[in-house]
Amino acid sequence: MDKDKIIDWVVWVLIVVAIILFLLRIFGNSPTVDQLAVAVLVGFLLKIYSKVDKIDKKLFELSFELKNHKHNN
Repeated sequence: MDKDKIIDWVVWVLIVVAIILFLLRIFGNSPTVDQLAVAVLVGFLLKIYSKVDKIDKKLFELSFELKNHKHNN
């Protein structure tokens, strides 16, 4: 598996954990609000990281293509 697929799996696991913690908070076995926030924030940060990584890869490819085009002309 590549890094993007692993990050996507981790994000989905964190989303499920955040939903479970939220349901526990509602129905009584209350985890703290900090635990809920950590689960949600880590999930968002990983998702943002994966998007930024994809953009970085595309920019690298584009700059490589531009350099090759520049040298060919």
